[in-house]
Amino acid sequence: MSEKKLIAKFYVQDREFTLYCYEYEICLALKPKFQKSKAQPLKNAWLSFADEPTVEDVNERIDVFAVMQLARDHLLRYIQKNKVSYFYFHASTARKARIYPRFSTRLIQELPNYDFCQENQSFYFFAKA
Repeated sequence: MSEKKLIAKFYVQDREFTLYCYEYEICLALKPKFQKSKAQPLKNAWLSFADEPTVEDVNERIDVFAVMQLARDHLLRYIQKNKVSYFYFHASTARKARIYPRFSTRLIQELPNYDFCQENQSFYFFAKA
């Protein structure tokens, strides 16, 4: 069984992001932020966690351009170092679906030996033969 391979951990505006690869899928995750509140009883943290694809990140107010720049830089280093022949990622929210085409276009400019195609909200990259 495959396991997640950590590509990078980085911070933007004091928020922690992890970029990892699971099989051929590249995933970017924002660490959930739990705030202790005296008004609410303490909850089990697992009950507060939503699956990454269902989390809408619009209200986070994080500089998306800084996140994408760092993610692209780390991803490029990982691809070049590990000679990855194929990878993909999916936009899991409407906001990401608007950002990822631009991200993909800039990424492929740095990868002259790769092609990519988009199908709906999925982006597939593969090394040229």
